[in-house]
Amino acid sequence: MRITVDPAKVRQTTRNEYLIRFAFGGLVTLLAGLIGTAYGPEVGGLFLAFPSISSASLTLIQRRDGKNAAGIDALGSVLGSIGLLGFGAVVWALASRASAWLTLVTATGVWLIVACGLWSTSLWIRLHRSGRSIR
Repeated sequence: MRITVDPAKVRQTTRNEYLIRFAFGGLVTLLAGLIGTAYGPEVGGLFLAFPSISSASLTLIQRRDGKNAAGIDALGSVLGSIGLLGFGAVVWALASRASAWLTLVTATGVWLIVACGLWSTSLWIRLHRSGRSIR
């Protein structure tokens, strides 16, 4: 499976689908803010990590394109999130020792390498199991 960009798909998204994503994301953000107000920013920040837009988007993708498409999108989200753990680890390790720009550039590079490496590995595994080759 190749990653492609199709701007025509943006026009296929209905107003209701955008509204669902916006409302769900706003609701989760509101709840995280209320939790943060009640229990402090550390606890509230954990709830901001909830993939609110992703949950709504996956539901809409499944309705329109099927379970397989939603599963692939969810896999991409998970692998990107694992990459974000690498980003966070680099920021945590370098923030007090290096300049902000160097820290962010390095962390972004780590995120990109981890996420793309995991995606390439998962693609290779799926193709290897099915007996197909990448073209």
